[in-house]
Amino acid sequence: NKITIMYDLLSHMILGITGKECDISEENSDGFIVFKVKVPQEDIGIVIGRSGKTINAIKNVLKISAIREGVRVDVQVEEA
Repeated sequence: NKITIMYDLLSHMILGITGKECDISEENSDGFIVFKVKVPQEDIGIVIGRSGKTINAIKNVLKISAIREGVRVDVQVEEA
């Protein structure tokens, strides 16, 4: 399943960055998938990175996977 592959990829990257499991939810509508990552407050800065570089890199990796699957994807970071 294409959503499962991207979900696993995202959770693996977040776990590697924070060292913690984070709650990830997904919304799917007409080929557009939005992943909402709930991160503890102390780890939000780590996930976003300086000037948003880390979250942009995460989004780019997921977009490569999404292009292969023929869907569009976005990632949103929320405070847990």
